[in-house]
Amino acid sequence: MDINSSLKTEGSFGAPDYAPLVLSNSSGHGLRIPSATSSGVFIDSVGGHGVVVNSASLDGMFVGSAANGVRVTNAANNGMYVDSAVNGLYVNSASSDGIFICRTGSALACSSSSSNNGVEIGNAEDAGVRVSSAGVYGVFVDSAGRFGVFAHTTDANHE
Repeated sequence: MDINSSLKTEGSFGAPDYAPLVLSNSSGHGLRIPSATSSGVFIDSVGGHGVVVNSASLDGMFVGSAANGVRVTNAANNGMYVDSAVNGLYVNSASSDGIFICRTGSALACSSSSSNNGVEIGNAEDAGVRVSSAGVYGVFVDSAGRFGVFAHTTDANHE
């Protein structure tokens, strides 16, 4: 085999692993990519989930350093969905917005501010933030430098 040729495995793989490549390492990484000029892992098309973490003793997904930690360009349903976790979504540090949602639903435009926000929503078709049910507080602000909750509208009748 030529050292510069791709390794290809094709076929239909059944039980017990249902995969053409199975990696197991009791003392280190399952897969390590020291460098790549483009994507470290690229999934062109998949019939189900792009990436699944069945079980993890620490982080299901960890990004050490990146221009965008996690970026979802287009999603048919939820851009990010966490079913159950100690910290559903945790951002330790971000140089601009911690979480930025460009647009939701059928909103056409995406606007953003120049300020660095914890969560910024560019344009939402319906509610920017909606709490369906809360055990105690729907929205809780522990400390705010100016306003705990601020709503700005151009009309006193909210029209």
